[in-house]
Amino acid sequence: MPSNLPERESRKFRDASGSNSKVAVTIEQDPSSPIPVYVTDSVSELNLIEFDEITSVPNSTLSDVQIYTVPMGKKLKLKTISLSGDNIAEFSIMVDNVLKEKIRTWWTDFNKELKFDSTFEENTEIKIRVIHSSLSLGSFNSTIKGELI
Repeated sequence: MPSNLPERESRKFRDASGSNSKVAVTIEQDPSSPIPVYVTDSVSELNLIEFDEITSVPNSTLSDVQIYTVPMGKKLKLKTISLSGDNIAEFSIMVDNVLKEKIRTWWTDFNKELKFDSTFEENTEIKIRVIHSSLSLGSFNSTIKGELI
């Protein structure tokens, strides 16, 4: 909650969260100080959300979590890859069998999200691989999010 809002305005934000009520809030800004505006990609532009998972993965076994191939006649503007699992693990992101990124999960954070601003041509293969060293079996998943153009 922004600390520069008067307490009554802040309370209105808190009271309205998660409800259907409409709350009018006025925030006054010094005219000599511009309000920063950040333009980001909207969720509606993501027309590709591909999820996959593997379960019962033994330790020390490099396994494919997800393989996605850009369809013929399309390009993929890759935005994010989300990774998760229930064990300490090392994920590898491969593009056409070339290692592009490695990321590890740990006890305090089994969920990771990688941001991208990359465009891939048709037939490009994106592969998510995982290896873990836990004594128990592991389950892992990944989600590729982007825009097919």
